[in-house]
Amino acid sequence: MKKLSLFLTAFFIVITGISQNPQWKNFDTNNSGLPNDIVPSIAIDEQGNKWIGTFSGMAKFDGTNWSIYDTTASNIPADKVLCVTIDSQQNKWVGTFDGMGKFDGANWNVYRSTNSGLPKDTIPSIAIDDMGNKWIGIHRGGLAKFDG
Repeated sequence: MKKLSLFLTAFFIVITGISQNPQWKNFDTNNSGLPNDIVPSIAIDEQGNKWIGTFSGMAKFDGTNWSIYDTTASNIPADKVLCVTIDSQQNKWVGTFDGMGKFDGANWNVYRSTNSGLPKDTIPSIAIDDMGNKWIGIHRGGLAKFDG
């Protein structure tokens, strides 16, 4: 009986500890401000804000509040955001199915094949080197370098 009591006490402590200190917290459209459950990219700025690319625009999460940047509320190039990258000036570079955008926190600059040197408009990846050059992966269009 003493062993059973000890076992049950230990089991209760373990279960209680796990439930009070979860290692994982899942966010989706049912329990957060995410606009879509498809999340291909996440970037974190110097303030700790999470910039989340989804298939319904980009979301910003500051740990408490959610902000959504989509084509109905902002000038983001498209709602299907494939990648988000942040440069040293804290500009957000967004690759979408319809071009690339630069967001400075207030304004958007949009780059498409029709108004820039991009060979095509589907941008699945953007990386920024130490010189500030943007290296842009283009779906079925190779690689582009933009020095801004």
